[in-house]
Amino acid sequence: SMKILKPGLNLEPGKPKVFSCLECGCEFEADPEEYTTAFQYHTVSFYSACPNCKNMVCEDFSCADPELYQAYMPDV
Repeated sequence: SMKILKPGLNLEPGKPKVFSCLECGCEFEADPEEYTTAFQYHTVSFYSACPNCKNMVCEDFSCADPELYQAYMPDV
């Protein structure tokens, strides 16, 4: 049977997210009030300002899960 060897990132709404800044290399965790979320074309995008260099950081994830899509876009 299938086993998870290393858990992936938590894509659930309202949970902290991990970001990696391509500008300065800072890796940081942002709470829900510190990032914004966008959902387009089955891609979830999280945006946050790097606490070190203030660069806008975006993490994109492909998402084909209908339940997760509904969690982010309840009016669709």
